[in-house]
Amino acid sequence: MNIIKTGKTYKVYGEDLTVLDTLPAYTYKVGYSDLGGFFLEKLDNLEVKENKVYGEHEQKALKVMNRFAESRKNLGVILSGAKGIGKSLFSRLLSQMAISSGMPVILVDDYNAGLGDFINSIKMEAMVLFDEFDKNFAGNRDDGVQAKMLSLFDGTSNGKKLFVITCNSYLSLSEYLINRPGRFHFHFRFNYPSVEDITEYLQNNVKAEYYSEIKKVIDFALIAKLNYDCLAAIVLELNAGEKFEDAIQDLNILNDGMSRQYDITMYTAEGICFKSRNRSVDFFSGENTSFWLTDSNGVSAMIKFNMNDLIYDKHTEKFILAEGKFKVTLDEEDLTGKEERYKELHYKCVDFVRSVDRGIHYRLV
Repeated sequence: MNIIKTGKTYKVYGEDLTVLDTLPAYTYKVGYSDLGGFFLEKLDNLEVKENKVYGEHEQKALKVMNRFAESRKNLGVILSGAKGIGKSLFSRLLSQMAISSGMPVILVDDYNAGLGDFINSIKMEAMVLFDEFDKNFAGNRDDGVQAKMLSLFDGTSNGKKLFVITCNSYLSLSEYLINRPGRFHFHFRFNYPSVEDITEYLQNNVKAEYYSEIKKVIDFALIAKLNYDCLAAIVLELNAGEKFEDAIQDLNILNDGMSRQYDITMYTAEGICFKSRNRSVDFFSGENTSFWLTDSNGVSAMIKFNMNDLIYDKHTEKFILAEGKFKVTLDEEDLTGKEERYKELHYKCVDFVRSVDRGIHYRLV
């Protein structure tokens, strides 16, 4: 028999009771019951099961751990981006590093009044992971759940915390979390893997006898958004002997209508260029389509073409419409006083270049 006294209250426990001074470096989940209040449930540690981690995950995770070690207060990290592109992998990698350094990892996926006080009562260094924060802690108004968590993130109690939140859209986060590096020091925005990342992944995972299928996947990735979940599924089918064109018809990888953004430029033999930036282009439509472009003099031109006539040039990384594969109509109103210069233009080609993602961070050159 073991008896625990708290104030004037005595509780009797069995022989399996163990009293600890610190929380061992394992993974725990915050639980809650109406009768017992908050508690921690031990879980299996989060593992990185991938044989190879692609991109800059390891370098960035190490940077987080170094900054946390140097900091005298809580450190916050936001992981944002679409599903299946690396947020969970990064959080698992960070969790492994935290446990290796002697810190427990605490998972939080639900809110109950008093949550902040409970986490603050753990007076030791710990990593606290809020997965799908925008979903599980919805409501970013001043009186919403996220606002109620601010005092926790700002807390100065004994035992600093490494707070990590994952979200699909940072726009669903409270304004008091974004652009507040004093509260959340890092914001890592995860994007779809590049052609180079996809190529490396396929070469490392596709069986040698099916290497001929790799080019098909890469060509497809130029016009479709493929995350690592999609790539893993494709690799599984290719290694089973499936042709890519057959596999993609059966896999749960759909054309969701989310077109990529491209900068479009039409070139003339006379040196005049017509341009349009950040245009949505659906390469899967296979239909006749048109775009309006404008030159430096303000003259607009409409190009008409069939999507099937676009050819990808891997050397320039552009989609190209060759001469004769498109029709051009100039805006008559824009030509007033300029007819002579524009009436005999020779249209050479049109290229489509992936628009540079403006991103959410500043770019310094």
